[in-house]
Amino acid sequence: MYMKIPNESKYIYTLVKTAECYAQDAEKNFNLGNGAKLISSSLFESAIHAYRKIPKKFREEHSIDQKISMLRYKLNEAGRHTLDEMGTIRTPLEGADEVLAASRCHVSDKISEFEALVYFSGVCNIPDYASLKQTEKENMSQYFLSSLFGSTQYSSDGRVVAKTPSVGFSDDQDSVDVALDDKMVRSFSHEVGLNVQLSIIPALQQILSEHTFSKNFVFEMCDFSPLVPKSNVNLVANAIWLGFELDFSTAIHLIAPQIENIVREQLKKHGAHTTNIDKNGIEHENGLSTLLDMQEAVAVFGQDKLFELKALFANSIGPNLRNEVAHGLLTDSAAYSASPVYAWWMLLRMVIHSIIVSSEESNEADN
Repeated sequence: MYMKIPNESKYIYTLVKTAECYAQDAEKNFNLGNGAKLISSSLFESAIHAYRKIPKKFREEHSIDQKISMLRYKLNEAGRHTLDEMGTIRTPLEGADEVLAASRCHVSDKISEFEALVYFSGVCNIPDYASLKQTEKENMSQYFLSSLFGSTQYSSDGRVVAKTPSVGFSDDQDSVDVALDDKMVRSFSHEVGLNVQLSIIPALQQILSEHTFSKNFVFEMCDFSPLVPKSNVNLVANAIWLGFELDFSTAIHLIAPQIENIVREQLKKHGAHTTNIDKNGIEHENGLSTLLDMQEAVAVFGQDKLFELKALFANSIGPNLRNEVAHGLLTDSAAYSASPVYAWWMLLRMVIHSIIVSSEESNEADN
């Protein structure tokens, strides 16, 4: 209103008072007790956005930067309390015993360690991108009310790390696409937990009861794989061997960077430029998220495996393992969750399949 007339001081005063109202409401809700922290978190965020609308030349006069700093601290506090207020709903899973038995049977009584690992690499399916996308599209149409509301993703320390927009009656295709992608990642993350619990761990336990995997065996397997760069064989082999020792929390700190390196090397083999040059002419390697977004990535990995890599390592809605590991944000609970186990199985699967494909190509060449 005040911007329509030449009265800048009243306009700034209005902006300040608006932000203060948000901040006061946030503080009030924060102090109400259990159940109100989520509301206060949203209001603290609104207050911060309102203060940021104030032009820089007026910020010192109204101590805006100090107020924003304090609000960010309170936002983090509200976020931590919000996590404490969230509960977990558990429902019994029908047919779990049958899946467990089938997983063990799938890998049992194999002649050699490598044969057992070949069967183990297929103990559960990789995500079918097209099918998953179609399913989530249908769910958005069938359960329309769920699309009327957005959602917020919190990190383990209460930070807001991602937001899914509400769709509702909007014709904004970008919002629809973002919401659909987020639902696909959430669905995949749920499947990861089930696959680890019902297939990967039971099958691994069965294999370990029948076979012993030495470091030397794992090293030779990785050395034979055309997927593993020769310069990193020891690192990849150690990552895989730790899984056979059931030390997935340590293994993931090797797996995440080695997956990124494998992705980079595969893209380079297909002619992709995996670096960027800054204004000083210094060449920097791109991170995993950038690599997976390159147009060559679909051709190199296929849509299904590309989605799997993104959802597991490079999406804040999912486990986001690359970022969590690289920045030291991976907590004890996350390190001992299903995601590192699945990441280990995925790396092992990639190595096994690369050996199989290489052997088949050699046989065809000989014939």
